Amino acid sequence: MSAPLPTLAAAWVRTKPAHDLTIRQIAVLNVVCVDDSPHRVRWIAEKLNLSKPVVTRALTKLHTLGLVAKERDPHDGRDILVHETDAGLALRSSMSRVVV
Repeated sequence: MSAPLPTLAAAWVRTKPAHDLTIRQIAVLNVVCVDDSPHRVRWIAEKLNLSKPVVTRALTKLHTLGLVAKERDPHDGRDILVHETDAGLALRSSMSRVVV
């Protein structure tokens, strides 16, 4: 069972990870890791009630850190599909362990 996002965010702040992610980036990572993927940026934005540009910036940081992977949608080259990486899952899991 997954801990609620505010609990994960509080644990994250207490542990002061090297990645120095924002709460918003943590929220995006959480959605990508918890729900079945891959996801479209638009879906993540709607799920978190954020704008697409805000989600895109968060995903860019997460992608740079190797926590998510991005690829073009093979059915619509204008759209990006996002899924978690093993590193992203491991980081999300380590946040959950801090909460427990």
